[in-house]
Amino acid sequence: MRESKLAMPRRSLCSTFKIISSLIALEKGIIEPEYAVRIWSREEFWNENWNKDIGFEEAFRVSCVWYFRQITDEIGQSVIQEELEKLQYGNCDISDWEGRLNTNNNNRALTGFWAESSLKISPKEQTEVMERGFWR
Repeated sequence: MRESKLAMPRRSLCSTFKIISSLIALEKGIIEPEYAVRIWSREEFWNENWNKDIGFEEAFRVSCVWYFRQITDEIGQSVIQEELEKLQYGNCDISDWEGRLNTNNNNRALTGFWAESSLKISPKEQTEVMERGFWR
């Protein structure tokens, strides 16, 4: 069946990781949506929507990579690893924390283990995580 062939291979999750990082940050008190503004570094990004101080809701809506890079760093490696294992989230591999395996980009503000790097998940696995729900 063609659908199962497409649903099984693990791939980089890129922007969908903002769902997981948001969940963890909210659960751990790293962010409170109404007070979660992060300050823009003044580095000009290709996406004009990212070139400003930005809050959680807008960062989520415009998929502001630098915002979620900061949030992920604030959560920290040990907590991310523990939470991914609890969620049984793909290969749970955050070994390339900095995202150096990403050959499309070398800007740390725009890279990480979730963007063309070590963390991989299949569409089927991602659906299963959603089906199980985030409450544990």
